Amino acid sequence: AFYGMLTYNFNERLKMIGGARYEKTNLEAISAAETVPVGRINATDILPSANLVYSLTPDMNIRASYSQTVARPNIREISAFESYDPLTKQIVKGNPDLKRTNITNYDLRWEWFTNPGELLAVSGYYKDFTNPISLFYQRASSPTLKFDNVDAAKVYGVEIEFRKSLGAISPALRNFKLNTNVSFIHSESDIKLSDPTFERFFTKLTRPFEGQAPFIVNAALVYSNLDQGIDASLSLNAIGDRLSLVGEDVTPDIYTRGASLLDFAVSKKFGNLGLRFSAKNLLNATYTD
Repeated sequence: AFYGMLTYNFNERLKMIGGARYEKTNLEAISAAETVPVGRINATDILPSANLVYSLTPDMNIRASYSQTVARPNIREISAFESYDPLTKQIVKGNPDLKRTNITNYDLRWEWFTNPGELLAVSGYYKDFTNPISLFYQRASSPTLKFDNVDAAKVYGVEIEFRKSLGAISPALRNFKLNTNVSFIHSESDIKLSDPTFERFFTKLTRPFEGQAPFIVNAALVYSNLDQGIDASLSLNAIGDRLSLVGEDVTPDIYTRGASLLDFAVSKKFGNLGLRFSAKNLLNATYTD
């Protein structure tokens, strides 16, 4: 791969950062047994990108961006190979017919740098996937999973980001900072059926994108005292239910239930030495399917 990039200032407020990336892919998974199909991807991609930045004020910007990217299957996914997964107690099969995934990305962002190290930003984004790869259940005498492409998928949503020092509330809180990031996401992926006659069992032929949660919340209260060498943080991560395994035909989909994790960490420096303590999952959240 190689790429070229340029920055062009239209005027004092508007500038463009753009370019393109050239990628050549030659991927093969060949078995010692000649009767086993060869997994192969031989492709050339030219991936453009463009980013427009408009300065509303010296500390406020609007950004609009467009880009194309590509995702390739790994060797395990593209090999005609079966393996046993002891965690799920299921057979996982590769697929030599897998295609790479082409992704088109659109982003729009408003950002306001209220003070050094502080930020308020709102972003919207849309991602269009061609030939995304999913892990499907197959009809078999024992639980069997297989990697396969579906025709298309899309993901779009909004993200709110906020970083603020609490010193504005009181000078006693000047060493505290609040960091938050909240995303709300909608995703859709085509359903792939080995036998189209099974379509009558479904009320619709789309499902959520595999592994994509409908919302993600990150929040952290951070304390930093450089004079005393103390850093501490109390962080919360909450995530919604995610599609984990895609059923085939009349086999149901499997979801991983969302969870809220609360973690604490503190560190103290003693000259060139440091001491760190951390505690994870203080809410004792459980993971279930």
